[in-house]
Amino acid sequence: MQWFHNLTFRARILTLTIILTLGIIWIGAMGYWGIDQLEDGIANTGDTRIPTLIALSTLNGERMAIRAQTQSVFQYETQSDAQQHFRAILDERQESWRTIDEQWQVLEETPRQSEAGRQAWSELQRQYRDWREIYVELDAVIVEMATSRNSSQQAALFERYREVVDRMVPISDRMGATMQSMVGNNMAVTRSQIDEAMSLGISLERGIAVAVLWTVLISSLIAWFIIRSSNKLLVAAIRAISEGNTQVVSASDQIASAASSLAEGASQQANSVEEVTATSEEATSLNNQNAEHIREADQLAAKATTAASHGYDKIQQLMTSMEEVSASSERISHIIKTIDDIAFQTNLLALNAAVEAARAGEHGLGFAVVAEEVKGLAQRSANAARETADIIESTISQIKEGNQVASETNDAFDEIRQQIKKTSQLIGEITVSVKEQSDGMNQISSAMSQIDKVTQQNAANSEQAAAAAQQLNAQAINMLQSVASVARFAGYSMENQGGHSRSKGQLARSTSETRMLAPAREAHSNSRQLRKGAQDKQNNRNQAFRLEDDDLREF
Repeated sequence: MQWFHNLTFRARILTLTIILTLGIIWIGAMGYWGIDQLEDGIANTGDTRIPTLIALSTLNGERMAIRAQTQSVFQYETQSDAQQHFRAILDERQESWRTIDEQWQVLEETPRQSEAGRQAWSELQRQYRDWREIYVELDAVIVEMATSRNSSQQAALFERYREVVDRMVPISDRMGATMQSMVGNNMAVTRSQIDEAMSLGISLERGIAVAVLWTVLISSLIAWFIIRSSNKLLVAAIRAISEGNTQVVSASDQIASAASSLAEGASQQANSVEEVTATSEEATSLNNQNAEHIREADQLAAKATTAASHGYDKIQQLMTSMEEVSASSERISHIIKTIDDIAFQTNLLALNAAVEAARAGEHGLGFAVVAEEVKGLAQRSANAARETADIIESTISQIKEGNQVASETNDAFDEIRQQIKKTSQLIGEITVSVKEQSDGMNQISSAMSQIDKVTQQNAANSEQAAAAAQQLNAQAINMLQSVASVARFAGYSMENQGGHSRSKGQLARSTSETRMLAPAREAHSNSRQLRKGAQDKQNNRNQAFRLEDDDLREF
């Protein structure tokens, strides 16, 4: 199993999954194959064997029933009403023939699956033809006996009937024996298929049980190896990480000592801050004045916006008026066209009226009709003319209104121009104030240059200290949480691990001391500077950074 120990955790889980999947596929394939075989056997029995057995049994029963009907003819030989009984036998026989035809059709539609079955079926077909032919002859004799009234002829028919019956009996017996043989063969094959199905079911049960057993055994063995080997690795890693917590705590102490150097520039930075404060007050006064100017400019801008909106509305009204003028002009065009058409028709009617008057002489009936039409057209022309006059007047009024709106729009834009002029003046004042503010900012810049010198030195130390503190703190917290989680997952208790408890306590104390260092940094800074030089502090800072992400990459 050395090869298994060399696998990664992912490869081990993948191996276990593949084995389980193969086992499931194996079991499923066996079950599917077995069910398919059982379905084929059941389908063969239900579709072929059972219908054949039923058809053969029914056919054989009807054969015996027809034979009994044939023998019953002899008992009516001496009776006076024999013809009536013969007709009843013929009717009963028709029902039997109908049943025989149905069952024979079932046999013809059923396929033969073996050579012996095909030979038996061929023999049965030949015997069935002979049997039906002999019964055709028997039925013909019965029909003659049912219609004959002559006693001497009746006796001759009975003699003929006996002769045909004697020939029918061996044919019927041979056919019955063949059907019995086919029934026995079908029963034997059916029992054999049932035995095969039972044997297949037992084999499937055993095969599936063996497959399940092997799958469970192999999967359990691999799972046990995975858990055992993984727990060993996890426990070893947990112990190594727990022992490394002391180094993290030591690094935190070194970071605390490096952070004390930040207190050296505090006093120098305070003086520079006072100068910055004075300059900031002057800059604040200038900013207030600029803010007042900006507010006035904002108000004027708002007025200018209102005036512009008003001008826009007036322009919209002007556009609406012009659209109405355009619509009225179109209507005038249509009405004038109508007047032209009416005038043209009036001329035609007048011409027709003149012709009618000349033609009628004293009888002016047609002229009266034409004159009435001329009158109607004249009225339409008058109405159109009036509508044209009204529209023209309305158009003139709308044009005047449009001119008035245009005048108001001009005034509105003039007001906007005045407001914009005032806004420009205020912007000039703001420019002067901005120049004064720029001078004040120059003073702030010179003061900030002094602060920057001290800040650069402090920033270098604070960057290193802050980065190291954050990194080590985050690593320590994450490491403890990860170790605890992995330990719980591996079933490894860390409550009684002395090294881990000590490192956790030391980390808490170191964190507390670091937080308390800020209020007391001035009291300890002189003693630390006397004990350590610049080179010692640099070495300590380098040691504080020796635990990087690369050091934990193996875990």
